[in-house]
This record gives sequence, structure tokens and C-alpha cells, in this order.
Amino acid sequence: LQPGMPLTSTEEIGTKRSALDAKKSVLHGEAACAFYSESSPAILLSLAAPLAALLSRTRELLLTYEAHPSLLAIEGLIVRIQQLRLLQTTPMAVVTIVELLLGRAAVWEEAACRDVSLAAQLRPLEKLVVSLRERQLLEWKNLRQVRERHWERQGSKQWLHLVGMVADAEDARLLADELLRFVRVAPIVQYKLRLQMLQAAARLHLEAQGESSMGARVAMHVHDYCRKWTPLVDKALGKVRDTMEQEVKDLVKIIRWDLSNYHALKESVSRGHKQIAKVIKRFDESLQELVDMVLTSGTKAPFALGQSLDLGI
Repeated sequence: LQPGMPLTSTEEIGTKRSALDAKKSVLHGEAACAFYSESSPAILLSLAAPLAALLSRTRELLLTYEAHPSLLAIEGLIVRIQQLRLLQTTPMAVVTIVELLLGRAAVWEEAACRDVSLAAQLRPLEKLVVSLRERQLLEWKNLRQVRERHWERQGSKQWLHLVGMVADAEDARLLADELLRFVRVAPIVQYKLRLQMLQAAARLHLEAQGESSMGARVAMHVHDYCRKWTPLVDKALGKVRDTMEQEVKDLVKIIRWDLSNYHALKESVSRGHKQIAKVIKRFDESLQELVDMVLTSGTKAPFALGQSLDLGI
């Protein structure tokens, strides 16, 4: 979201918009941060004036409607938002808490007459929420990369185990079998990471112990041997990626968020999130397929687990 560039007019709020509609606007074209993972001070700063106006109006009403639960809830949420840290608050966190504020305000608006309405003060916040939700839709196209990075990072937890396995090895053949298992029982999304870890562990022990390191030489030999499986694993990953991207693309085309009021927006957002959650679940399950299963289905005579490797060293 670019600072100072909300929707072109307040009338646009009372319509249904899609990700394709938002893509045609310059609103999100040069967004400086990721919706889920990075802070955006510009968004919080753009909230300062609307929140101050809403807080002032709320406290003015509290003088007349003393200790009214809805007004007290609105005041408390505004103060909470004003205390958010600029460099630690993601756009997702902002839109979540602002939507909560709009929900509290909707309770007041349902019973309030025109003279005590907060509609004028809520309008800028509604525009911001709409803009952020549009941007969220646009970033769904990056979900594949986000999920892959998430599951790949899980593989780094095996690093200390791998280093210890290479360091403590006494029998070259047994070590080779264990390292082969280390690669073959990996999820396909972690295959390349585990190859990199094998190479790094081998180099680490070579630097520490020199060419005499049996563990390092076995690790490097297993790494070189397992690299020949890369085309098969890449083909399997490519198929999974293509399926995920097509499902997200189709979903973005059909998703419509009803922006006519807060309740309609909340319902349509919830419906869209349930749909994308199903896509993500299927993708995550596909990424967890073991390398061994890919090799078994992709080769006529696969190397069986437990079968010893001819080290040649």
C-alpha cells in the first residue's frame, strides 16, 4: 500500500471488487513490504489522523453517554492501535485490529441516530481496510513461494544431527547408508536443502580434519551420488507447483469481496480464506511426499533403502 493513495472515492466502498480490479489500480503496484511478514510504518502513520478524529468524536459522545459499553470498547481499541510499534506491525496485523474496531463501531451504529453517528469518522478506516484486503488478494499469487520456504526451513533442524552423524561415524559403509536414508526420507521440498547440508558438513570436516576425514569423504561421495536424482525430484515439484498456481489463479478470478458494509466484508473475507486454506492444505501435503516415493515411481529399478552403496573410496 502506498502512503497517501487510498481508493479514488468513497463511493467505491459500496461495491464488489476483485483482485483483478485492484490490479488495474496503481494502489498496490509498488508496495514496499510483504503483507504477512514485514512491517509497514507508512500504513500505521496513515492511520494517525483518522484514529485521532474517531477518538475525539468517541470521547465527545462519552460525555453524553457516560460509560456506554460500545463507546468504551471503541475508545480502548483506538488507544491499543495507537500503541502499536511502527517497525514490528505487519499489514495483516493492522487490518485485523482495524476490522475489529469497525466491528465494535458497527454495534454502536446499529442503534445510533444520525446526530450521534460515527460514520464520517469511520469512512477513512473502511477505505484503508478495503485497500489492504485488495492487496492481500494480490499477494496470494506468492503463496507457493511462502509455503515452500516455510517447509524448507523446517529441514534446517536436521543440521546438528547431520554434523554429529558425520563426526561420530566409525564405519564408512554404515555412514553411507545413514546419509542415503537422510536424503531419501526427506520431503521433496527439502531435497536440495539436504544436499546442500551434506556438502556443507563434508567441507566442514575436511577443513577441520583434512583429507584424512573418513566422514567427510563419505558425505561428499553420497552428495555426488544423490545429485543424479535431481531431475526426478524437480519434475515432481514442478507438477505440484503448477497445480497450486493454477488453483490460486482460478480462485483469485472468482473471489469477490462484498464491500457494501462491514458485515458483508467480514463474511466474504471469511469465505475466501476458507477456500484458500483448502488449497494450501493440499499443497502442503504434496510437498511432504518423500523423495523415496518419487524415486520409486520414477525409476524402473530404484535404489532400495537399506541397500549398500558402492563407496569407491
